[in-house]
Amino acid sequence: RITQRVLAAAIIGDQYLIEEPVLDQHDRQVLHNVAKKRIKNMEKGWMLIQHYGKKYHIQDGHDTSIKYYLVNDVFGLGKIEPFLHDADVTSLYCNGSNEPVFVEIGGKKIQSNVLFNELDLRNFIYGIAAKLNKKINKKTPNVKGVLRGFVFMIGFGDDMKNPHFLVNRGNS
Repeated sequence: RITQRVLAAAIIGDQYLIEEPVLDQHDRQVLHNVAKKRIKNMEKGWMLIQHYGKKYHIQDGHDTSIKYYLVNDVFGLGKIEPFLHDADVTSLYCNGSNEPVFVEIGGKKIQSNVLFNELDLRNFIYGIAAKLNKKINKKTPNVKGVLRGFVFMIGFGDDMKNPHFLVNRGNS
């Protein structure tokens, strides 16, 4: 909803492929600097993108791609945000770092092209726990909660070494 242009698309066949805007080095630097500011509203984010965009000489039109990632990463749920906008996706899960995220559509499990490295997956799980107002630690390595109408089951396994998540649409 940040532009009239389509910024991301899903191609669904044997795999669930998400195509998102490509950021170049300058775009990534702008996004990094804006995200570091811990902005609380989109208007401030837009102003900062314009400011840093001039500083790093981003190409015309790239500000919209940077906004896409800012919305997903700062105000949304990061890499899984596109899945949440597909009404056909009933659940999604990831069983570890460098493992693909799988989605379920119509009872069929489909592998996606989305991967989390170890650090990103751990940060994602801790970030979701914070949004759920839950703490994950050795005593409570796995938690469950509802966020934006989705049920999240996230954690690290009993040994705190196996980061994973499951997201279901609805209240079950």
